[in-house]
Amino acid sequence: MAFISILKSKAFWATQLSKMNDPSEVIGGINALRQILSTRPNTKNENYNLEDCSKEVPFACSFSEDSDSLDQWRSYADDAKGVAIGINLKRIGWHSSYLVPIQVDVKYGKPSFEERVNNFLDDQDYIEKENNLEAFLKYERYAFKEDGYASEKEARLVVPVSIYDEQTPVHYKVDDTGLRKYIELKHSDVKWSSIEEVVIGPACKLTEGDIRFILKKESIPNADSIEIKKSKHNYRSK
Repeated sequence: MAFISILKSKAFWATQLSKMNDPSEVIGGINALRQILSTRPNTKNENYNLEDCSKEVPFACSFSEDSDSLDQWRSYADDAKGVAIGINLKRIGWHSSYLVPIQVDVKYGKPSFEERVNNFLDDQDYIEKENNLEAFLKYERYAFKEDGYASEKEARLVVPVSIYDEQTPVHYKVDDTGLRKYIELKHSDVKWSSIEEVVIGPACKLTEGDIRFILKKESIPNADSIEIKKSKHNYRSK
């Protein structure tokens, strides 16, 4: 189950990766991949166009595996006044105009990232599938972050949008970081809700009854069975 602090009706925001909190992540991922491939007998003489990211703008919608992280409450949930919504990503069919997001699980620090890549390269099955390695490298470059961010436990949906793409609508907003570009990731209707849990932030004024009322008013199919609980942390907001 993955957790996100902001939920929009039938759509999520995917934000431009270069505007996220670790400015080294894409470059770090490319450099690590280049180094690994150069040491592998079956890949070191191949050109996998790792620099092609200059021709695309990567967007990502970020989730966390941790439902009750004090760091996350501080940074992403209105100073702990929000809620964390636990979503089963396997129950959702994603799309963004003509593009399909791919889920990548972020690895923190070079050792963890290199282990993930080498495990894939050690699986000879990938050779038998056309373009499987190319697809892996295309998205895995966006799965690297420095180990100082490890508490985020991030999984992300990534959509690389070509700079020549004139069909995918790119929106923008202005915030403390400057101009932030984003696209909408829409998801298909499901018979059973993908929401499995809601955690109320430590500084949130909403009660469990309030959350249950909201879920029912929003016609969430399994509103009565969704687990709702309060954060275990004590926190005084600013």
